[in-house]
Amino acid sequence: MAHNFLHSFLSYENYLDNGYIVDDFRELARQAEGQRVGIHWLPEGSPLPDNCTRRLTRAVAAYQDWLRKHAENHDVDLNHIKEFKAEMYMLPSHQLSAEYYVLDDRGREYVGTVSF
Repeated sequence: MAHNFLHSFLSYENYLDNGYIVDDFRELARQAEGQRVGIHWLPEGSPLPDNCTRRLTRAVAAYQDWLRKHAENHDVDLNHIKEFKAEMYMLPSHQLSAEYYVLDDRGREYVGTVSF
């Protein structure tokens, strides 16, 4: 579920206000100079990075609304998810990497990388 959700968020089909959302997220990661930049999907209401663009803020809100339906389609009960975040960061090679992190109510962690 988390992989598909982040893959959709970073895809070139996620286009809003004359731009691709992945480009805004990439720029935040570049500005962070090796530090991780994250979007916390859960818990709900988590703050966005300070330098988040208006386009990225709007896209996050739209995906936040879609998250429950997406999880239901994957037979995932979000009541059992304590944390769900997406992070992007620059590698020493200057390539960018995107990961998701999920923590369930049993303390089990799920981490994966998403190509974009």
